[in-house]
Amino acid sequence: MGMKGHPQNNGTGGGSSGGGGWMMKNKMAMVAVVILMGVIGVMVVQKVKDRRLFNLVIKDKDRQIFSLNLLLQVKGKTICKRKQKEESRFECKVILP
Repeated sequence: MGMKGHPQNNGTGGGSSGGGGWMMKNKMAMVAVVILMGVIGVMVVQKVKDRRLFNLVIKDKDRQIFSLNLLLQVKGKTICKRKQKEESRFECKVILP
């Protein structure tokens, strides 16, 4: 017995298992939590990085589609002009003979 009738602790944790096992379990739990938080942090950083790269790829594809659209518009106008010239030539040939 210790002071004033209280049992002495002697660093064993007061449990029946002895040896301070609960302290070791707490330390292991804390280490596991710290490791898990580190892994989650790395995963979040990787996700943000992937999203940023994906947005860059999307912007690049949008630019390519826009430039292709402009090229098709220009090509379509030249084709229309050629067709009009061919039709006017065809009409002249039909009328002359």
